[in-house]
Amino acid sequence: RLVSRSGELFLPPNPEVAGRLPRLAGPDDRVREVISMARTMSDQLAGYGLGFAGLSLEQRGAWTLTLSNGIEVVLGRDKVEQRFERFITVYENRLASRVDEVSRVDARYSNGVAVQWKSDVATAAPKS
Repeated sequence: RLVSRSGELFLPPNPEVAGRLPRLAGPDDRVREVISMARTMSDQLAGYGLGFAGLSLEQRGAWTLTLSNGIEVVLGRDKVEQRFERFITVYENRLASRVDEVSRVDARYSNGVAVQWKSDVATAAPKS
């Protein structure tokens, strides 16, 4: 389903349109919260030249951001805004020059982030 600017869920008459839009996910009763957080993050990311591809809120309250370059940013349940700001700081200072190598960033730590590199993913994948 899609979400209108007013926060209403609807099915588009032309479903292929949905493939080009950011993906938002979360419990139906928290749609407005997801939209608000997505707008805030998307606006901030644009200031750093990063594209917003999606945001999900799990039933248990954990947030995960997806950037248009494929990087997944795990923000967890608590201090989400603070963790998002920490990700931005680390991205700006350490990751921007290596963005093509980054697969995932876990910002749930109190004093930093954990970075999963694409080479780590490749070596961890089972070989056929």
